[in-house]
Amino acid sequence: MSTSDTGVYLLFIAAHGRIRVGRLGEQCFNGTYVYVGSARGAGGLKRVCRHIEVAAGRRAGGRWHVDRLLALGKLEAALFIRTREPVECLLAQRVGGTASLAVPGFGSSDCRCTGHLFRLDDGWDAALEAAARLGDYRWIISPVRPMARKTSK
Repeated sequence: MSTSDTGVYLLFIAAHGRIRVGRLGEQCFNGTYVYVGSARGAGGLKRVCRHIEVAAGRRAGGRWHVDRLLALGKLEAALFIRTREPVECLLAQRVGGTASLAVPGFGSSDCRCTGHLFRLDDGWDAALEAAARLGDYRWIISPVRPMARKTSK
């Protein structure tokens, strides 16, 4: 994978607290969220790398809504789907259809979607299934917590 690759990405973020998010005003976050983003521009995967640097505190944020959330919360994982197709909004619709809450207007100022940030009260599985339906994904940052294991009684 090269930083010039283009595609879409998911950022899994744990966030608790209140922050001001541009024109959306003050927002309250409490839980695990997934952000759906596009890396189809000239920078490609570099955009995801930039978000990771903001989350790690190595770069100032503020350009995108998700930068504000990354400064507040903890980036738990990031995945990337290589594609040249404009599927960001399709992925957001699929993920949003399974999420417990959409944050209206978050990350969607350049499209007609309700939002591109969703709270995941029931885990990551549905978001990962939506991503897998678009193609093979690769973890850029693997989950830091163990995935749930099935137990037999």
